[in-house]
Amino acid sequence: MSMMDEYTPLNPCSTKRLLSPNVISLISIGSTIGTGLFFLISSILIKGPLVSILSFTYISFISLIILLITKELSCLKPDNGSLCQFQSYLLSRSIGLANNLIYWLSWCFTLSLELSILYSLLNSYLSVPYYTSIITIWFLLTLINLLPVNYFGLFEVFFSLFKLLFLFSWLFITTLALFGLNPHWEPIGFSNWFANWPTSFLGPLSLSNLLSGLIATSFTFQSIESIALTSGELQNPSPQNFNKIIKLILFRIIVFYLISLFILTLLVPYNDPDLSSLSSPFLIALKNSYYQTSSLLSLFNFIIFTTILSAANSNIYFGSRSLIALVESSNIPHSSHILKTVNGVPYISILLTSFIGLSTILLQSDSLISIFNFLLSTCASAGLLMWCLLLFSYIRFCHKINHSNWLYFASWFSAINIIFILLTNGIDSFSFSSYLTPFLFFTFWGVLHFFLNESSWLIPIDSIHFI
Repeated sequence: MSMMDEYTPLNPCSTKRLLSPNVISLISIGSTIGTGLFFLISSILIKGPLVSILSFTYISFISLIILLITKELSCLKPDNGSLCQFQSYLLSRSIGLANNLIYWLSWCFTLSLELSILYSLLNSYLSVPYYTSIITIWFLLTLINLLPVNYFGLFEVFFSLFKLLFLFSWLFITTLALFGLNPHWEPIGFSNWFANWPTSFLGPLSLSNLLSGLIATSFTFQSIESIALTSGELQNPSPQNFNKIIKLILFRIIVFYLISLFILTLLVPYNDPDLSSLSSPFLIALKNSYYQTSSLLSLFNFIIFTTILSAANSNIYFGSRSLIALVESSNIPHSSHILKTVNGVPYISILLTSFIGLSTILLQSDSLISIFNFLLSTCASAGLLMWCLLLFSYIRFCHKINHSNWLYFASWFSAINIIFILLTNGIDSFSFSSYLTPFLFFTFWGVLHFFLNESSWLIPIDSIHFI
C-alpha cells in the first residue's frame, strides 16, 4: 500500500470540551428544526396526506439508523467533527476529502437558505433593505459563533426556549381546533381528508410524486447526524452521554416531526393555494383553524423567525467544525492555518464558513425563489450523500471487526435506499441541479484519487487502523 493511502491527520485543532450532552442535543435539534420543518414541509404537503405520512415515516426510520451508527462511530473516535473523518480512515482519503468538501459547502449554502427565509419573514412585516437586513443578521450570528463555545451553547438554549414554546403551543391550539375548540366552535377533525374522497387523502398519487417527496423530506431531517460534529467539544464523550443525546433527539423527532406532520395534513389540504407561497404551513394551519387574529399570527411569526435564527446560528457552527475536520484529515500544505484558535474558538474556519454563506445569497439576490429552490436541491443531496457514505463507513467498520448485527444489515438497506433516492431525485422535473452533488462527488473523488497517488480506490480492510 502506498504511503499516500494512509490516513495521517494533522495535529488536532485545540478546541475545548465545554458542551454538556443537554446543550449538544439542543444544538442538534436547533439546526434540524428550522427551515426544513417550518417552510420546506409545504413541498411535501402538496403531495397529499398519504404520501406525506409515508415519506416522513420512511425517512424517520433511516434517520434512526443514521443516529445509531453515528453514535457507535463517535464513541470510537470522539474528535473534532469526527463525522467528517470516518470516511477518510474507513473508506479512503480521497472519498473523505471529496465528500467533506461538498458537505462543508452544503452548510454554507444552508446558511444562505436560512438567511433568505429570515429576510422573507422580515420583509413581510417591515419594508427593510435587502443587503442591510441580510448583512446585519449575518454579522450578529457570526459574532455569536466567535464567542467561546459554552456561550454559543447558552444562546442555542435560549433560542430553543422559543422553539419549544412555539411547537408545544401550536400543537395544543391546533389539537383543540380539531375537536371544535376554536373561535367558530366547528370541529375540523378528518374533514379535509374526506372532503373529496379518495383524492383529498391520496393527493396526486403516482410513483414520481412519492419519489420526488423523499428528497424534500430528507432535507427536513438534515443535520440529524450532527452530534458527531460536536463530539470534539463534548465534556465527557462517553457512550452513556452519547446515548443520552440520541434519546433526546429521537423524542423530539417523534413529537415535533411525526405528530406535527399528521396535524398539518388534517388542517392544510394538499391543494391549499397558500402552500405555493413562502408562508409557513404552520401559520396556514392556524388560519384554517379560524385563528386569524393578526396579533396571534404575528406572535407565531416572530417565534418562527427566532427558530430560523437558531438554525442559521447552528449552520455556522456545524459548517466550521466540518471544515476543521476536513483540514485535519487533508494534510494540504499551509491548510493548518485554518485550525488556529483563540480561547478554543476556531475563528478562521468560522469566518470562512459564514463569509461563503453570505456571499452565496448576496450574489444571487435578484431571484429569491430560484436561489431557494437551487440551494434546497443541492443541500438535500449533500446531506443524503453524507448519510450514504456514513452507512458504508459503518459497513466497513463491521467488516474490520468481523461483526454483523441487525444494524449492519439495516445499514445496507438504508444505503441502497438512499442511492435510489439520489438517482430518482430528478424524476419529477429533471434539472442539472438535481444531480449536481453526485456529479461533483465522483469528479472530486476521481481527481483526488490520482492527485494523492492512491494505490486502490478503497483502503484494504487489513490496512484500516483506528487512530
